[in-house]
Amino acid sequence: MAEIVIGVDGGTTAVKAVAFNLSGDVVSTRRESVSVTYGDHGEAEQDMNQIWEAVATCIRSVADVLDPADDVVAIGCTLVLGACASGTICTHCQGFMVIMDLA
Repeated sequence: MAEIVIGVDGGTTAVKAVAFNLSGDVVSTRRESVSVTYGDHGEAEQDMNQIWEAVATCIRSVADVLDPADDVVAIGCTLVLGACASGTICTHCQGFMVIMDLA
């Protein structure tokens, strides 16, 4: 049995996930592209449902190759959130809720 940590990075054009053991060895990786739609005035939009699905696919993929006896002890996420040209977070953008249960 190995203790495993999964890291997820939600970038502008892709979501990436990697599973590590506690020695720092990479056990599994996955990358899912996400689309960006650009408007006539330089604005960019992304479908938050597509990003959420990419996050779920990446986590599921890296977890599927683990030994059944392995124990995922943590999942860490970094995600790009919608920002306006002023740099403030748009109130109309959908967000993510992360629930951590380390018990």
